[in-house]
This record gives sequence, structure tokens and C-alpha cells, in this order.
Amino acid sequence: MFESEFLLEEEALAFRTEADPSPEEELGSSNFFLGGILGWMLGSYRKPSTRLVPASSTVEGDYSPKEKNFLTELWRFEKELKSSMEREDWYRVYLLVHLAAEAIKNDWSEFIPGNQGYVGSSKFEGEVRNILQHFLQLCQNAIKLDYQRLLPDKVETTGKTAEVYLDFDTMDLSIDGEILERKGGREGKK
Repeated sequence: MFESEFLLEEEALAFRTEADPSPEEELGSSNFFLGGILGWMLGSYRKPSTRLVPASSTVEGDYSPKEKNFLTELWRFEKELKSSMEREDWYRVYLLVHLAAEAIKNDWSEFIPGNQGYVGSSKFEGEVRNILQHFLQLCQNAIKLDYQRLLPDKVETTGKTAEVYLDFDTMDLSIDGEILERKGGREGKK
């Protein structure tokens, strides 16, 4: 479950924190961030890595409970992002791609090889790079969309900061406590 803040603006929704770039630079910086991760993974995938895992932590071939939870969240997130893109639910795609960037920088960072605190099981280590590469490519495709054209011309609450939350059990997105309806019907977890 992720929470983040977004600033609603007249032309489009721009994700902002105090240290973030201007709204005009925002999509470029997210694209740069996810592109950097993807490039790092492709480059480091070819490099051998040495990692020690305590023998008692997992049985070889099994994911740890935390890894299973992360993979479940990642797969649900990917399915929701793909589904939203297929339905052309651009506002939802826009929010999801920014939540993905936040998740990678924060909540999911311990599951990204090379990040501080990363210790993956043997099975996870062998598979996570391909799984993440696929997910990051999907995010890259979503970031490249022309949101200025795809999003509505006017957003109802100009200049208001909003809290955005994603519930992984239902894949419902809420903004300031109100669930954002899916374009084309309800497809959350049944």
C-alpha cells in the first residue's frame, strides 16, 4: 500500500515534493529515474555478483515471505497498469506510474539488487532482474505518453495538494480518501 502527495493543477496533474523539479520537468525526471534503474539493471546483469546469504534464511529455491509479498504487489501493480492502459484510463495510468516511481525509491528499494539493504534468496536473486526489467519497461512506456493531450483540459481543484493511496488488496486508487473509479468499469479484486 502506497501513499503519496500530488499537486492538482489546471492543465494536468503534477507529482511534487518540496525537492522535486518544476511540473514541466517532472515527467522527464521520472523517465530519467526509471530509465536509470533500467540501464543499471541491464548493465549490472552481465556482471557477476558475490553475495552471502545465511543458510538458515531460506531453503534454496524458495522465496522468503517478504519476497513473496513484494512479487505479489509488483505483479498486481503491473496487471493494474496494463489494464488501465488497455482501457485508456490515462488519469489512472498517470497516478500509477508516479506511485511506481515512489515505490521503487522507497518501499520496494530493499528488493532492488544493488540497493542498500538488499539481500535476496537464491531464487529471488536469479529471477528478480528479469521481472523488474519487464515492469520498468512497462513504466517507461507509460511515462512516454503525452499526458498534456490525454488528460482532461481542466482539473477540478486547482493548486490543491492531494493524498493518493493504492490498496493492493483491491487495487483501488483513492485521492483524499475518495476512490477513483476505473474508466470502463470496475476491475478490482473480486
